[in-house]
Amino acid sequence: MFFDENSTVFYLHDDKKPKAIFFCSAYNDISYILAEVKFNMYDNFLVFVVNNFGAYRFLDSLCIDGMKLTFLRTNLRQNYNPLHWVMEFFYVHFWLFFKLFKIRNLPIYFYATYYDTISIYAAVQLSRNNKLILGYLPDQVEFTHISRRFYDRIISILYLAPIHTYRGINGNVISGLSNTFFNCHFNIGREISIDELIDIQIDYSVTIPDSEFFVILLTSKEDSGITNQYSSVEELYLFVIKQLRFDEIYTKAHPRLGMASFLSPFNFKEIDSNIPIEFLNINNCRMVIGINSIALCHFANKGVKTISILNLMHFESFKIRHLNINYLKQNSYKNDIFFPNTLDDLVDIINCD
Repeated sequence: MFFDENSTVFYLHDDKKPKAIFFCSAYNDISYILAEVKFNMYDNFLVFVVNNFGAYRFLDSLCIDGMKLTFLRTNLRQNYNPLHWVMEFFYVHFWLFFKLFKIRNLPIYFYATYYDTISIYAAVQLSRNNKLILGYLPDQVEFTHISRRFYDRIISILYLAPIHTYRGINGNVISGLSNTFFNCHFNIGREISIDELIDIQIDYSVTIPDSEFFVILLTSKEDSGITNQYSSVEELYLFVIKQLRFDEIYTKAHPRLGMASFLSPFNFKEIDSNIPIEFLNINNCRMVIGINSIALCHFANKGVKTISILNLMHFESFKIRHLNINYLKQNSYKNDIFFPNTLDDLVDIINCD
């Protein structure tokens, strides 16, 4: 676990006490955090970025007055090495606890009650003397409570937190705070409109250099057809590429998973994977094509022609396809995402002005 010591010292003294603290574990959290800062006019605040160094780098690059950043990383990702368990125990209970226990009477914003065990630990410790706020309403992704794994039982003891086991819509098994703790200690934050988020994203937008009109292909290593959810992704992307001009194509890799391997030989121009997709200046973007990334919704909401190839893929489960499509539709508030049902439909949508 790594802590940026220089950025945490400031809040241990009353005269420099922050007005709010935020926990950020995903790129999607950044817009909500900055919108909350602007709305409340926080001129002195602390952001803990957990396990996402790309998000830390992006926030750091913004050079926002009054913002202090601390990066936290746990190496305990279902690692069963006993030495790592012991090291994690001491890191959590003697280092992180020391940084948290003096925090009193502050609004503490969280954006995840699943996955992120460091934030879960912090929520439990900070709930005693602070107001916990869930920064945005839970989305419609389904998490089903299942029998608790041995791993989560051990994690509950290690982190002194009520951690349970849940299954996501794609069948993945994850750790999360118990519903009882959430209902007792969390307040739901204010509703932040899509227009407010877009304004924030424009304020801090990043322009792609030397770009005129371009098309973005959203990809990740999971798109290589190696998961048990779908296949034939490579063939679909190659078909899409044939419909476009080579010199107008940019690729945007998943910031954590990286680029789909089948696109590497093309040497397309790449957008820095550490830049959140919603903060890209898309004035010259004529089209975005992807599968099920939430980034598709960001583009659609800004008026860019956005295409998901979900209906062209061979899912093992109709339910998974249906849930993914509903998730995208529910989050594309302003403009529809196109879901072509055939290759001919796809060609027509690509060529339609």
